[in-house]
Amino acid sequence: ATTCRFSVFNDIHMQVEEYRALAAQVDSAATDFLFLNGDIVSAGNYVADTLIRYALEPLGNLPAGRPVLFARGNHEGRGNNPQLVADVFPNSDPAPFYYTFRHGPVAFIVLDAGETGRSRSILYNGEAVYEEYLAAQIQWARKATQDPLFCDAPMKICMIHVPMLDHPDQSDYLLQRWLHVNFTPLLEEAGIDLMISADLHEFIYCTPGTMKTPFPLLVNDDVRRLDCQYEPGQITLTTFNAAGQIEFSTVLEVMSQKVCP
Repeated sequence: ATTCRFSVFNDIHMQVEEYRALAAQVDSAATDFLFLNGDIVSAGNYVADTLIRYALEPLGNLPAGRPVLFARGNHEGRGNNPQLVADVFPNSDPAPFYYTFRHGPVAFIVLDAGETGRSRSILYNGEAVYEEYLAAQIQWARKATQDPLFCDAPMKICMIHVPMLDHPDQSDYLLQRWLHVNFTPLLEEAGIDLMISADLHEFIYCTPGTMKTPFPLLVNDDVRRLDCQYEPGQITLTTFNAAGQIEFSTVLEVMSQKVCP
């Protein structure tokens, strides 16, 4: 393929009617895959029926014949049985919630920031130790971005629920800044062209350098859909509200392409 077309949903938090309205607008014939960028579900007890009812059923017939990919949000790591999320979105990579994939000319690295709370690991009594989890993910990402499947792609996109912002709060507990300090250098080295995030329940578009990142960073609003269409040399980014109205649109030129050594 010479193009790549996909739609992104995030921070739905079980608001089924809005989710269904956003999905109903998608042109299935012009969409290669759907991406759920975290916090689609907010449940105290994760069972397969809950996940399917709130994450997949509102998409209607869209999943028929096209992939649905997933990045875990902080809410999908909370409550009872959060490991069951991996049963609905299975993945054979080293960990179920971070991985790479390629669609035509675009390579994707999907990351999992984990819990956003100040006492991230203390809350989980050893069931989830996010400091170690993120450290292992950094080591994995260094190797994964050297794979020819990834590094030879004309465009490279990072998908992560929590944005990597150079936040004015300099506390190490603020996950946005921690991610920025610890992940951004390796993503820059990998030649990332765009980061798509969520979590903040507001729309932000940071041009290169705004957050001390060499690539643009788009934070999609809650209950909004982001449509992305890559054609050789550029990607068009457009957001829609539940009424089908365009709220933002821009064309990002992909000028430089870092390839494998």
